[in-house]
Amino acid sequence: MGKVEIGRTVSYEALEKALLEAAKKVGLRARVEDQFEQGYKLGSVQETRRYSHTMVYLRGRLLPAMAIYIHGKGLATDFRVWNNVPSNGFASESTVKEYLNAVSEVLAAAV
Repeated sequence: MGKVEIGRTVSYEALEKALLEAAKKVGLRARVEDQFEQGYKLGSVQETRRYSHTMVYLRGRLLPAMAIYIHGKGLATDFRVWNNVPSNGFASESTVKEYLNAVSEVLAAAV
């Protein structure tokens, strides 16, 4: 899949809630995981850690279905869907479309 345009601007919280509710609607289990970049500052050799993005991992009964990438915790106009890649999931195009329809319904109901 790839980039999914929401069609309007929504808060991070509304988007995450819609992604999780849509997963339940279509029978997938979801896990949210914030990702951080780690580095070091020279001089005092301090380790630094900075928020990078959020991943929502969706699973079917046995196998990973797809991964959702959300860039940032601010306002969002899009997100990315990764599927059909062994490390991200094995969801068919029809499953992805069913899930995205459910996301759209949840976001529409939230207005």
